[in-house]
Amino acid sequence: MYEVGTGAPGIHQVPIDGSDFWPNGASAPVTLQPGDTIEIISNNYYIIDVKNINITGDLPLLIRPKVPGGVTFDGQGYTLVLDALNNVRITGMQFANNPVNCVEVQTAIHNVILDHLTFDEIGEGIRWTNTFGSMVYNPSDPATYCSNVQISHIVASNVGQVVNTSYTAGIAGGSITGMVKDLVFSSCSVINAPEAGAVLSLACVDNAKVHDNYFENINLSLTNHTCICMFKGPGQWFSNKAKNVQGQMVRFWPSKYSSAIAGLLVYNNIHYNTPMYGMFEIQVVEADYSSPAFIPIDGALFENNSGGLFNTTDYSFAGRFLDIYDKSYYGNLVVNNNLMFANQDDIWYQLGLPDSETGNEYFATAALAVNNTTDFHSLHTGTGASM
Repeated sequence: MYEVGTGAPGIHQVPIDGSDFWPNGASAPVTLQPGDTIEIISNNYYIIDVKNINITGDLPLLIRPKVPGGVTFDGQGYTLVLDALNNVRITGMQFANNPVNCVEVQTAIHNVILDHLTFDEIGEGIRWTNTFGSMVYNPSDPATYCSNVQISHIVASNVGQVVNTSYTAGIAGGSITGMVKDLVFSSCSVINAPEAGAVLSLACVDNAKVHDNYFENINLSLTNHTCICMFKGPGQWFSNKAKNVQGQMVRFWPSKYSSAIAGLLVYNNIHYNTPMYGMFEIQVVEADYSSPAFIPIDGALFENNSGGLFNTTDYSFAGRFLDIYDKSYYGNLVVNNNLMFANQDDIWYQLGLPDSETGNEYFATAALAVNNTTDFHSLHTGTGASM
């Protein structure tokens, strides 16, 4: 067990540098080992810089507050910086009153867990830098990508974006840049993000899994085309619930990054009450499909609940279950056993049609479709979501 930080007043910057680690009271630098724990003394920290840590073996390095809830980053520019990490878990930090990013991922990180963080009155939660987003992916060089980053049990309120894997990541330039493999975002709560645009901006993610999250009151101060998540890549979106959203639950702009990668699976989600747009969008934009790095993807959307898409405005698309753009630029699209209710009509699709569909059901009222408008359990076995 090691201790870092200080309880003294003032503006503090604390390095946790695996290449030169000096915990409190040490007379020489310490080599960190699997299963070690670093505890941070309670205070409000300007910068904590965690870098150059490579832990081999099954047990990660654990970094946590010495007293639960005692480590805060409260104020503009107060940031947790992550740089060149492997096999590290960081838990229990609190972030507040910061209009810019709270957690900054500067270079490649692998096997990192970020859990039980809180964000309140912040502009951006966890952000990968545009420098990383511009890095050309080389599958044989782990310094050119991130892998197995698990973000869980986040509690976010009155926020902008919560996760942004870099605005410059993608394939539009002809190469794959800013690759993040096996990203997980799970068991999180995001309430009141009035101008987020996209709570999660996941660009160039390979086999991402977003599941068991709750979203409420998202983008309600905006009138443009917004969403909870912008999702670019293959992966899974499942068992998520959203209420009161201006915009779609997810805008999928899918592409594979290897012919061996699986497709897109979207299932057991609940989306209720959106004043504009529908539940899902899937499209491939020209900048992506014209790229030499583009590989088409298959997708399946099944057993989802969509309700209360009351969009009757004249300046935007009507609320449908799925908007299908540019169908010729991706693979087989299957839409099965979904439940839609209390919409302005019973039309499921806009702009295009899936390759196949079966078992989708529409009901004019919520009472005919789900048990109530809190749990939204489907009343129809084999159709719709039941969490």
